[in-house]
Amino acid sequence: MKKSCDLFNQYRDGMLNPEERREYESHMSACGECRGRSSLLNNLAQVIRNQELREPNLQPSQVAARAYERLGSWDVCLLSWLKPATAWAGLALLAVVISLLWTLPAAQQISTDSEYETLMNQIGTNSTGTNASATMTDDALELWLEQGGTIQ
Repeated sequence: MKKSCDLFNQYRDGMLNPEERREYESHMSACGECRGRSSLLNNLAQVIRNQELREPNLQPSQVAARAYERLGSWDVCLLSWLKPATAWAGLALLAVVISLLWTLPAAQQISTDSEYETLMNQIGTNSTGTNASATMTDDALELWLEQGGTIQ
């Protein structure tokens, strides 16, 4: 069975059946803590009921101005640096840097054919002084590469 003090919230919310309600009320007469909690909550509810709520007469611009009145806060300092002109200038600078990086010539890729032609030209000048690319076949070139670039 639950401890009687644990039933305080159900009692205040009217969730106890009549028998449990009578038992809790008899418990409250003997428990000073539950009586104090009930009294405090009743007083708070009475104050709230009697309190006259008034709407503030602030305009949105006044609310925004008051938000920036806080000094020393890192978020306010950051927002004060990010004025619209500064932000647009930063974005423009970023766009210029990205466009420059985009247009820079990329490293030139060497194709397999141009590498083959270069090797053939080197073979021709190293072996006999003539252009051997016309006389050397692919098999001969492969043999030459396997032998470390020397022709027998």
